[in-house]
Amino acid sequence: MQQYGTVGEKNWSERPVYIVGGGSSLRPHAKKLWLLYQRGFVVAVNDSHLHCYFPDAIFTLDHLWLEKNIKKIEDMPGPVFAAVDKENPRVESKNLTYLKRTRRLGISEPSPLSEDATVITNGMNSGYGALNLAFLKGAKIIYLLGFDFKEIENKAHFHAGYPWHNRTNSNRMFPYWAKAFEDTTVQLNKYGVHVFNCSPDSLVTCFPRKSYDEVL
Repeated sequence: MQQYGTVGEKNWSERPVYIVGGGSSLRPHAKKLWLLYQRGFVVAVNDSHLHCYFPDAIFTLDHLWLEKNIKKIEDMPGPVFAAVDKENPRVESKNLTYLKRTRRLGISEPSPLSEDATVITNGMNSGYGALNLAFLKGAKIIYLLGFDFKEIENKAHFHAGYPWHNRTNSNRMFPYWAKAFEDTTVQLNKYGVHVFNCSPDSLVTCFPRKSYDEVL
């Protein structure tokens, strides 16, 4: 198995960081996402990389996404970071860095961001893990795009979604996934990190809002 790695240097402080999630609120703006690479650092969550132009990182916490895409990773447009448990297989890939993932005892467990460059906190979703990655890279201004955590017009993703997506389970878990972000605010304030949520109707309510039009 490939060895665990690290997120690398804290060198993302000079430009804003855009984390592109999969929420369906991004659908009207998807054609503008390629412009982000000119404005700052871009982290694409799972299949969102298909709509971003040369993201600075692709992040997943989803072992199913990783298993389905492992053969495609070397051809992806940016370096891939995957946070996995030690029991998960770590297939070798030149474009892939494995990071350790903390264990959760339950959905109500507090989940502050990891401050160890080799570890990502398991916030139960890849969007949370991508925020942890940006934090570890030293980001000071972070914009969350597509962080809805709810269905909009009966769709959960702005892109095609995932064949293994369980609509019933996801709808039930969305409030818990969104609430996990509340555990980060004190820590982010301590380090002077400003996070803005661009989703207009998101279940993540702990961050101030910016509109897609303003950011894109």
